[in-house]
Amino acid sequence: MLIGGAYQSWFEPASAQRPAYRVADNTLPFFAGTGWKVGDTAAEVVGYEWDNRDPAGDGLRLWDATRSINPALDPAAVKVLFRGEAMDADGKPGVAEATYFQSPAGAKVFNAGTVRWAWGLGKEGFVTAAFVKFNENLVRALSARG
Repeated sequence: MLIGGAYQSWFEPASAQRPAYRVADNTLPFFAGTGWKVGDTAAEVVGYEWDNRDPAGDGLRLWDATRSINPALDPAAVKVLFRGEAMDADGKPGVAEATYFQSPAGAKVFNAGTVRWAWGLGKEGFVTAAFVKFNENLVRALSARG
């Protein structure tokens, strides 16, 4: 809940799967200079483990009145930047989401939603200029004051 998503599933790391993240919302300044439109493929970086906003599928998004010490996040506050689909190790379809939100305290929170995010920045065959630009914009925005 604190990062806008949590673990849903996985597939074997050696799998030949190359699930792609597609642009879900390009309205934030992180997308400047990428040329991406909603639906465009951003990078084939989903897997081998992934997160989404509601991994249990119960609509609670990991908030539990008996255990959560923070108030539930407004679902509209969490922006899904990228969405991808993958098949897990048991053959069950899953959804990965990269998310961003600003907490009520003002913290800027980004969750890549996949352990392979860095592949789009340095692994041969996965790097694109637009993905690198997005990450540059993201780091600048996250480190800016205010």
